Amino acid sequence: MAKHRIIAIGGTGYLGSRAVEALRKVPGLEVVVASRRGETRIDLGDPSTFSVLDGADLVVDLADATTTRPDAVARYCLEKGLRFLETTSDQTVIDGMLRDLRGTEGPGSVILGAGIFTGLSNLMGARIAREGGTVRLGISTSPYSGAGKGTVALMAAALSTEAIAYKDDKRVIHPPTSKGPEIEFPGGRAPTLRVPFPEAVMIRTSTGAATVDVFFAPKPSLLVYAFLVMPAFLLRARWFARLMGAYFGFLRTKLLARSGTVSELVAEGDRGRVSLRANDGMHAGGVAIAAIIEALLEKPVAVKGCLTVDEVVSLGEIMKRFERLEPGLCTLQENYAENGRP
Repeated sequence: MAKHRIIAIGGTGYLGSRAVEALRKVPGLEVVVASRRGETRIDLGDPSTFSVLDGADLVVDLADATTTRPDAVARYCLEKGLRFLETTSDQTVIDGMLRDLRGTEGPGSVILGAGIFTGLSNLMGARIAREGGTVRLGISTSPYSGAGKGTVALMAAALSTEAIAYKDDKRVIHPPTSKGPEIEFPGGRAPTLRVPFPEAVMIRTSTGAATVDVFFAPKPSLLVYAFLVMPAFLLRARWFARLMGAYFGFLRTKLLARSGTVSELVAEGDRGRVSLRANDGMHAGGVAIAAIIEALLEKPVAVKGCLTVDEVVSLGEIMKRFERLEPGLCTLQENYAENGRP
């Protein structure tokens, strides 16, 4: 008999279906998929449909947050005493939700970050931040692999969005797709770009780290130089974003729909380094979401308010659950200074 009812918004999509598959391996869960056209109908643009969420033990948003923002449904869950987990990697969306919902009173909870990035990347970065000093997060994956429409929309928007970082307690805004440093990943050293991933804002909010930066290393590395030579006016042009969206949309949702790719994460600072390699990034993202949900449901007291995932669960407990759900899919390595705690 199911002990917990999970409602997965957008659970039929590319990442969503993988998360639902992983959730159904967790004992004691009833997993209900909600969408605009399914048996359990919800439209994130229509608050009159939100009542379908009432009674759920946890609501996870797996839909395209770049196209349809989740702010309204998150606030509904906060006010109705529901647990809401947001999985988007859209910096603009996450920054806005932290600004608008952080500190908001309500019996429910909104937890930001689930998957590989965001999600495991937050837990790794926060682990380094709590050792003290700076935090540098590197994310490496290939845009030439299978993905859903939401990921494609996020990619297209990122090309023209400024990246947020923190240096010496000051918020710094960097131009779109600006040059980053070379970073040592598990698979080797790679050049990077600054792109608008939300982890810098999230880790700064949760840990108070004075200096946080996030960089992206696309595979193949040639893409770094291709983006760097593009003129700024082109990256800001709406027609160019639509063109890139159409190009990568065809590749990732059609031509390469069944192709997986290795994803790698690195979090490093003054007192340690954590690295992770996932043999299939999208598959690992779904499993990470399931592991985070399982951990949240087993907390003795539900948290309240708007928090980031690393304020609620730890890297160690999530990786243990991850390995139980999908042995061998991810490899984690941790190295800390003498007084660090793995």
